[in-house]
Amino acid sequence: MNTNAAVGTFATKNISNNITVTVSGLTIGGTDAGNYSLTQPTTTASIFGEMTPPTVTLNSPNGGQTFTVGTATVITWSATDNLTPAASLVLTLQYSTNGGTTWASVAGFDGINDGAFSWTVPATASTTCLVRLTATDAAGNLGADTSDAVFTIAAVSVPPTPVTTINLTAGWNLVSLTQIPTDPTIGSVLTGISANVISVWYYDASTSTWLSYDGPAGAPDTLTTMTDGKGYWVNMAMSATLTITGSDLPAPPATPPTYNVVVGWNLIGFKSTASMTASEYLAGITGGYTRIYRFDGTNYIIVRTTDNLTPGAGYWIAVTGAGTIYP
Repeated sequence: MNTNAAVGTFATKNISNNITVTVSGLTIGGTDAGNYSLTQPTTTASIFGEMTPPTVTLNSPNGGQTFTVGTATVITWSATDNLTPAASLVLTLQYSTNGGTTWASVAGFDGINDGAFSWTVPATASTTCLVRLTATDAAGNLGADTSDAVFTIAAVSVPPTPVTTINLTAGWNLVSLTQIPTDPTIGSVLTGISANVISVWYYDASTSTWLSYDGPAGAPDTLTTMTDGKGYWVNMAMSATLTITGSDLPAPPATPPTYNVVVGWNLIGFKSTASMTASEYLAGITGGYTRIYRFDGTNYIIVRTTDNLTPGAGYWIAVTGAGTIYP
């Protein structure tokens, strides 16, 4: 019998047992072949294949949590397969911010099946977020798991910009800024009261020079900014309230402010929204000054080290050794 040209045709291509196979192409050879006839046989066979998908369990986030934009959270899972080694599974990690209508890839995911990935929460605030992990084995079978319930991505909470006020009277006022101004240009700082400002003066002790501002109608100004840590003489035509918008400290990673003083009279500010004693505020130059004055609108008043400094007030200080104030 010659089987070289034999062909077996399966009744179906699907995986199953006892599938009918029709054989064709069998022939009888040899000198007596003409004495015989051959009926092509049928038989049965089974088709086997790998159809089991990977087992995937998403552990976190699994619903109900709240994560803030830009923070890091850890996505955890397990993914195994009956034949393909866990390390050989191909993983896809995705998230949705609309309850699963659309999906996006988790940025930076390396595909390593180690059960955890540190996820930087994306900048899309939503209350209907999900995460989905999909694993593909060597046979192309897919297994997936999705968060059991939605979780929330919350926008970064921006604290309100601090605002403080200083009451100015007609005539001379010795003042300082309680905060770091958002915009230190003098026109911006004086917004709302500029029509009542006659002039502003600052004494630069490092050069023994007076700088002045007379407003748009005055002579060219040598004082163009008003900043924290300095004292200013403000001459008012009538009473008004100065509103200061700014911050207590600069945004990270900038260092907190410092204010240098030199030997002699210095015109300093008190950068604080709360009172504290002179000795506490001036701890950085303890023993390096001999006299402090404030102005009450009419007279100079001596300030003792145990007296409280007043937010919004400016001060003359007689310094005997150059140093730095750390507010």
